[in-house]
Amino acid sequence: MSQSGHTSTERVEASGSTIRDSAGRVYLDAAGGAIVVNVGHGRASIAKALGEQAGRLSYAHGSAFTTEPLEAYAAEIGPRLPVHDPAIYPVSGGSEAIETALKLARAYHLARGETERWVVYARWGSYHGNTIGALDLSGRRPLRRPYEGWLGRFRHVSAAYPYRASDPDSQALGDGDELAAELDRAFSAAEPGTIAAFVAEPIVGATLAAAVPPENYWPECVSCVTLPDTSMTRHGYQAPPTGPEIDGVEVKAGR
Repeated sequence: MSQSGHTSTERVEASGSTIRDSAGRVYLDAAGGAIVVNVGHGRASIAKALGEQAGRLSYAHGSAFTTEPLEAYAAEIGPRLPVHDPAIYPVSGGSEAIETALKLARAYHLARGETERWVVYARWGSYHGNTIGALDLSGRRPLRRPYEGWLGRFRHVSAAYPYRASDPDSQALGDGDELAAELDRAFSAAEPGTIAAFVAEPIVGATLAAAVPPENYWPECVSCVTLPDTSMTRHGYQAPPTGPEIDGVEVKAGR
């Protein structure tokens, strides 16, 4: 059964960018899930590596163990990140990644003795995941609507969306200076010493379909612990950015 309650067609096999169902129909898989199979279905080399690793060791708890494949992965991906000497914490997907990033920001403040830093800002028109914390960060109203009673811990500012900035009720601004001023007002309205983080997508994916902020947006807006959500933009859809003001956790003067 599908999520809607209607019987869904059974998919039985896939190769490359196509999926075949039980009735023999062939579908073009244009998305590959949320980049779950962005290298294509049916890759024999991947299936072989998965099988060999499962035969040796299928799981080891990360709090107590590491593994050679994990260390090799970290060693290969680390130099590609625009962060000096990065530490890599593997998780199972984007929602868990953003929840972990929030906890990391909180742990950073606690380590500095700043126990009152709870306030987190994100943007309308964003998508950060479907777990409760990630959904609360997200500014995608149709996804939020059924769960509004459980949400409200995190705060939001306007989307950086020049294309729709002039539309009524868009909750978007298109000028970098305006966006930075709005974020500054939001931070100033919070009690001193309570801002924990600002979370935003460098390029908005699922909600605004590759919306790019104004060029001066990030330099103007990064004024606290900033958590850029690159779950989508770092998986082959965007050339690597050139500075840690976009990728990684950039720590600047507390607000």
